[in-house]
Amino acid sequence: MDRAVALLTKRVRALGPKRRTGLRDHSPAGSRELGADVFTLMARRAVWEWLGDRCGECHGAIVGEIQDATHPLGGRLFCCIACGGTGRRRYPDAERAGALRLPVEVYRRNWARQFAAVLAMLDRFDGDTERRVRQQLAPVAQSKNVA
Repeated sequence: MDRAVALLTKRVRALGPKRRTGLRDHSPAGSRELGADVFTLMARRAVWEWLGDRCGECHGAIVGEIQDATHPLGGRLFCCIACGGTGRRRYPDAERAGALRLPVEVYRRNWARQFAAVLAMLDRFDGDTERRVRQQLAPVAQSKNVA
């Protein structure tokens, strides 16, 4: 996981400082002594959330059924309230800010959008990887169908 965090940290650094708005100035106090800046902490947290993204209530099922004898179909479908039907766990800003060692207000003002972008980047990497594997395995699957 350390290698994944290091690679993602490199990408995260490339995202933010282009404008040179002082993002590095908002590194957590004392983080230099601990060997981690806010970019590394963000990458580590993003990988952790991305790996454990299943909703704790519906476990990713998104839609469930409540048995109801009075309903014509015998039950009613419902959308998970905890995740809003996404199947993904929602992490509070306070939890994320704590992981980045930042005050919640600073996280919301300076880092929340960038954190969302990092999670989106991981989703994109996942989709790209899945697409490449499918493309590479397609000739193998076709050869098995022919044989």
